[in-house]
Amino acid sequence: MQGLPLGLLLLAAASAQAGEIRGAALSGSTLYTWGGELAAWQLPALQRQVLARARNFGAGGCAADGGLVLQEDDRAILFHPRTLRERVFETGTRFASCLPFEIDRRKGILLTHLDAQLRFYILPGFEVKELYSIYTASRQGGLLASDVDNDGLQDVFFGNYWVKNPGRLDVAWRLFAVNLWHDTPDAALAALALSGENLLWAESSAKNARIALFLKPTDPRQLWIERRLPSLPYPTAFLVNESGIFIGHAEGVHLLSHAGTVRKRLDTTPSVALVERQGVVYAVSPKGVRAVYRRR
Repeated sequence: MQGLPLGLLLLAAASAQAGEIRGAALSGSTLYTWGGELAAWQLPALQRQVLARARNFGAGGCAADGGLVLQEDDRAILFHPRTLRERVFETGTRFASCLPFEIDRRKGILLTHLDAQLRFYILPGFEVKELYSIYTASRQGGLLASDVDNDGLQDVFFGNYWVKNPGRLDVAWRLFAVNLWHDTPDAALAALALSGENLLWAESSAKNARIALFLKPTDPRQLWIERRLPSLPYPTAFLVNESGIFIGHAEGVHLLSHAGTVRKRLDTTPSVALVERQGVVYAVSPKGVRAVYRRR
């Protein structure tokens, strides 16, 4: 899940009850949301249970290792919903994205440390391995696993790039550009999703955001082929299924055809995240969770 626009984050910080939602992750039939508090929602009934109150979780986070990886202030935390116990495994950090991942049969968590460095934390002890540091004019965000070069190993999309998985931790990882949209400080804080072998990419921190479907070239090490989609304000989430491309943004949720040529508005409430469970698409807003689409 990607970072919420600055305006919405300020709104969340100003909430009298400090309960605004900034991030979300689905684990089985449970949808976890976090921000001013941490809550578990059972789908499809949307029954809500508060797990932690009066907190300050940032937008970045993911479900991993039977728990939740969350950011609070400058700390990375593994929170266990069943026991309500938590462990700080990194300090002095900030991240827009994290992702469960496996390298050379070692399970762990990818994290975008300080929005510039791709790190792998090996479970269960959180030994850290630095995989790649990116130096551009923009912070980098957005993580997505995919076997880009069809070698049987999961590679990683990270911001403007994809990073080739060599299959081992003790050898160099290589970086290839998908696009060059890093011309502003937050341009590459991206929302990402796959549509087949092609990459949906959105500038999540921009009011008039660039959104595109990048077509995979014959040689994926070259720049990918841009097919521009209509702009939307602060697009924070994609979801792709047989019905089309869902985009959650600051003014609601839109559904596009797979070609990106037909657009239908499904909701008008700001969207933080989109998830699907048993044919139902749910949108997470700063105020709660609601079903916005049911597949026929």
